[in-house]
Amino acid sequence: MSGGEDVLVKEEFLLPDPRRSSSPSSSSAAGDGGDNKKGRRRGRNKDRPPPVKFARSSRLCPVLVDVPEGAAGAPQCHFPNCAFQHDVGKYLEGKPRRPEGLEAVDGCHVFRALGKCPRGVTCVFSDDHVVVGEEDGVARNVVDGEKVEARGEAPEEANHLGKELQGRLWKKKVDFSEVDEIVNAIYERRQKEREDDRDKEVEENGNGEEGAAHGDAAQAEVKPEQPPPPKVSKVEVEEEAKGDPDGRRPQAKATIDWSDKLYLAPLTTVGNLPFRRVCKRLGADVTCGEMAMGLQLLQGHKPEWALVQRHRSEDLFGVQLCGGNPHQMARAARLVEDHVDCDFVDVNLGCPIDLVYKKGMGSGLMVRRKPLEVMIRSMSVILTR
Repeated sequence: MSGGEDVLVKEEFLLPDPRRSSSPSSSSAAGDGGDNKKGRRRGRNKDRPPPVKFARSSRLCPVLVDVPEGAAGAPQCHFPNCAFQHDVGKYLEGKPRRPEGLEAVDGCHVFRALGKCPRGVTCVFSDDHVVVGEEDGVARNVVDGEKVEARGEAPEEANHLGKELQGRLWKKKVDFSEVDEIVNAIYERRQKEREDDRDKEVEENGNGEEGAAHGDAAQAEVKPEQPPPPKVSKVEVEEEAKGDPDGRRPQAKATIDWSDKLYLAPLTTVGNLPFRRVCKRLGADVTCGEMAMGLQLLQGHKPEWALVQRHRSEDLFGVQLCGGNPHQMARAARLVEDHVDCDFVDVNLGCPIDLVYKKGMGSGLMVRRKPLEVMIRSMSVILTR
């Protein structure tokens, strides 16, 4: 009260504080361990059931899944304590039938399209491409040689992260010293150009003041307004690149004809590889992968490397990189140059997510002129294709 007096209210007239009201989850947690926060199940997925787990004894050993058609006998498992099943006949007897809704499907689509199904005996439609020998009882996977030969040796999907490269990235054994030298040289050249321009401007201003002091102010000529700097074309940029002090840029690069082509823009969490395959069938000419973070690529993060995978149907394909550090993006460009099959690289300058923007990446990179300039110039030197 304003007068400093106390007002006594009976307990039955007091409303409960909603912040202290007990919810079902909190009451259960309190019953289990009081205010023990570690015992509570928080988050939106607290009601999610546990993951489905299968006993290995009900699954066929991977050694027996894809036995070639011309194999003399069944391969032997070299693990003495292998928990998988090794009796193919018993596995085929207890193999589940086709799921509901697939009873009318005639044969394995993968086998008819590619000539070989890598799932072998475990395929739901294994009766279309698996032959069980009458004498030895070995289940052999049939291969359509004509279709396999027609498709060539190129894999269906490219740009996978190999174990050898992933190990070197984890242990930081990849040598990026040459890349760092390129970025540092571009930094120094940019700084020198800025200092030369500043000295020239100071010199011109000094000469102008001295001439105005000794001359007649009335007869002084008005200095004409300087025209805006001319726009630099792509050809002039390439010509300037030929004179790169490091001598690392090639004389010419393969150009992409963008005219009259339908470009599928990179779409995070949407533009994955299956979606791009559908868009290619519907008429897309140029496709681009999802936004891949440069730091995660350098760390050998496999889910991030999945964003740069390319299907063989994508004849004109690019990857999108996101980062805010020129050295980091230059190193990512070196990985793309050496280990990723793509036709162009797109630098993300529009992602508005706070997690990206607050670190100076995405749309936050547009106002950072110096690192953006050094980043683009260094990546253009490294990406020779």
